[in-house]
Amino acid sequence: MLVCLNVSEIGSCSNLTIISVRNNKLQEVPAELGHLPSIRMINLSENLLCNLPVSILKLSHLTALWLSNNQNTPLVTLHKEIDKETRQTVCVNFMLPQTFQDRYVALPKGTANNSNEEHTPRSHPHIWFATETTEDKSCGLLRAPTPYPKELRAMSKHVRNMQQSSKRASREKIQKQAALLDNVREALRKMKKEVRSFFGNVESLVRILLVSPASAVKQREASVLCEN
Repeated sequence: MLVCLNVSEIGSCSNLTIISVRNNKLQEVPAELGHLPSIRMINLSENLLCNLPVSILKLSHLTALWLSNNQNTPLVTLHKEIDKETRQTVCVNFMLPQTFQDRYVALPKGTANNSNEEHTPRSHPHIWFATETTEDKSCGLLRAPTPYPKELRAMSKHVRNMQQSSKRASREKIQKQAALLDNVREALRKMKKEVRSFFGNVESLVRILLVSPASAVKQREASVLCEN
C-alpha cells in the first residue's frame, strides 16, 4: 500500500488524465497534483486523508473526485479552511478526514470455507441495521380470491352508475343556481320599477305643494277686488 506519492513523478506527468490511488494509506496529497492541467478523474477513496491541497481547485477539466465509495455524485464540493496544525489553507469536505476500514473479515472456525489463512478479503460492503437479523422472517401476505366475471361486471356497472349520478347531480345543481340567478334578476327589475314609480309620485306631490300657495293668494286677491 502507498503511504505517500512521489512528487517528482507526479509533476512530470503533464498529460495524465486519470489518477486512481484508492485502497491505500495516503495521509496527504502533494500540491503538485493541482498543476496537472489534463486531469479529469481522481480517485482517493479508502485512504487516510485529512484534507486536500488548495491547488486542486485549479483543475478546470476535473469531472470526478472520488473521496468515498458511497458518494452520490462523482464531483464533490470542496471548501477552503485553515489547518490548525500547519496554519495553511487547505480544502476540506464532509467526507474528510478519512478513516481506515478493515478490508478483511474473519471466517468462523469450523466452516467449510475455512483454510490455513485466518482472513479472507471482503468482496462487497454490506450495511447492517440495528434491528436486522439473519433469520428469515415470513411475510404476512394474504391472497384475496379472484373475482368472477359476473362480479367484475357488477362492479364496473356500479362504478358507471356512480359516475352518472354524480354528473346528474352536478347538472341539477347548475340548473338550480341558474334558476336562482334568474329569480334574482326578475326581483331586481320589479324593485327598479317600484322605485321609479315611487319617485314619480313624490315629484308630483312636491309640485302640487309648490303650486297650491300661489293659487290661494290669487283667489284671495280676486275676492278683495270683487268686494270693492
